[in-house]
Amino acid sequence: MLLFLDPAELGTYLDAFNCKSCGDGNLISTDPLSYTAEYACDECHASVSRADLDTVEDDLVEKVEAVDTSDVEAVAALLNECLEHVRPTNYLALSLKRHLVHLYGRTPGWRLNEALAERKAGFCRELLSAFDVVAPGLTKERGLTLFELVSVKLFTFASNNNNNNSDDQVDLLKTCLVDLKDAVACLENERPGTFEHMVRLTAEKQMEQCGELIEVLKFAQFSQP
Repeated sequence: MLLFLDPAELGTYLDAFNCKSCGDGNLISTDPLSYTAEYACDECHASVSRADLDTVEDDLVEKVEAVDTSDVEAVAALLNECLEHVRPTNYLALSLKRHLVHLYGRTPGWRLNEALAERKAGFCRELLSAFDVVAPGLTKERGLTLFELVSVKLFTFASNNNNNNSDDQVDLLKTCLVDLKDAVACLENERPGTFEHMVRLTAEKQMEQCGELIEVLKFAQFSQP
């Protein structure tokens, strides 16, 4: 209930728009319990009617619902369009970022590189922060997002394979283990044969592999003169 009483929605800004007056602030409701209340900027205090924002939001909702969610370029382009009007953690932006999180690194022509990995990791963390507030606990979406975040961390590990600082590599793998353990817990009750169940099995296998890699790196450290 507190989420709906706070204009900033407990810091999630799920319904916040960009302020066109100052370009920096969040346009948030002046009365969260009234759908017709004006929105005001938390920086410059400029105000906009809910009716005007409805026009923008309805247009974006229609486009989000119509976009081909398997088309990386189309989803990314629509996200850029949305971000011209809404804050980065607005629910419409997050819904598109959720699709991109599952597409980056898993779609032909969109293999991870350093820039794409950083973008994907950022989207994952934004989603997880929102889940912490609006859907806390061991949820399916949290588990799937953690799994995707680990994919970025493992990419980083592989990219830094020649890194002489094995302590950093071990620490990175340990964070993978923590995230994978949480992901498995989130997906524990998914039915066999479902996509989520297959992700859980993969996460369990990755936990084993991360544990083995940690032992190898520790042994290599111990063996160094």
